[in-house]
Amino acid sequence: MPMLKRSVEPHHVCRTEIPECIEIELECVNNATLSAIIRQLSSLSKHAEDIFAELFQEASVFYLRTVSLQDRIDRLAAKVTQLDSSVEEVSLQDIHLRKAFHSCTAQDQHLVSKASIPTPITQMYRRSDKPPPLGALTQYREDGVDALKLYSDPSYFFDLWKERMMLATEEKRRERRRQREQKRGMHGTLPREVKRVRKVRDRREEWNRPPFPDFPATQPIMTNHRPPQPSLTNQHPPPPQRVEHEYHSIAAVAMAPPPAPPPVPPLPTGIGMVTSDARSDLLAAIRVGIQLKKVQEQKELRAKRQPIGNDVAAILSRRIAVEMSDSEEGEESDGEGGEGLVGLRG
Repeated sequence: MPMLKRSVEPHHVCRTEIPECIEIELECVNNATLSAIIRQLSSLSKHAEDIFAELFQEASVFYLRTVSLQDRIDRLAAKVTQLDSSVEEVSLQDIHLRKAFHSCTAQDQHLVSKASIPTPITQMYRRSDKPPPLGALTQYREDGVDALKLYSDPSYFFDLWKERMMLATEEKRRERRRQREQKRGMHGTLPREVKRVRKVRDRREEWNRPPFPDFPATQPIMTNHRPPQPSLTNQHPPPPQRVEHEYHSIAAVAMAPPPAPPPVPPLPTGIGMVTSDARSDLLAAIRVGIQLKKVQEQKELRAKRQPIGNDVAAILSRRIAVEMSDSEEGEESDGEGGEGLVGLRG
């Protein structure tokens, strides 16, 4: 139903009723017409004042937005000019602690509300007839429903839209789940236990293993010079402790060139401290990143479990989140299936 936002009154300028006691009718009509024209001019001036007030409010909003945007641009320009990529160094732990940038788009909502109603519509609403006082009958109802809502319910259309959106979201989630189950049925020849074997878990186990202790070397290892073997020339056997020590030193020299399989040969104290410190820093950064990811996942689950109020942006964002999460889960399941195929073929 269309409504007139502004109306110039009076609508009819020359339409007047002349009393019977008036002798000069032409003069009466002229005076009535002039007074009606003056009233129309006053009505036009009032509407012009309202229009310019609305334009001033819109211009003020645009000005504040441009000022904030210019402030952000200035700060970003200062940061870009001060940043030096050749000197700037960021540790791995700081990278895990910082969250990635996510742009947030503000969705327009509550466009039609009491605060956004123009002044002419508000005046028209005040001049209209009020609903009957059916709210007094609410205390006599057993179901607790407001009696006035049975006569007039302004939130009916929003509640209906919200219910339909929630049903559409649930149906979409069920459809995605059914599609994933069908994909699993098509690839039923692959064992489901293959998905449990993941390289990430093996790496975590390797990283979580404690580093090997540094044994103090009782005798320096000489790789370039090998000591003479008196056991080949002398007929008397050497003491058992010296033979065992020489055997260990020869084994250590032989195991030094290839990649170090367990057990790791003893290294000098300085190199061992550097590698252990680097490994401990890497492990600490990885653990902090894993913990931060777990906390972020918990926050997302809490946000999903929170009840949705009468908020258009919240309902739409939840629907978008469901679509994005379903698509990500589908991609992850496809990736895991590919890893399983590679593992079986290997």
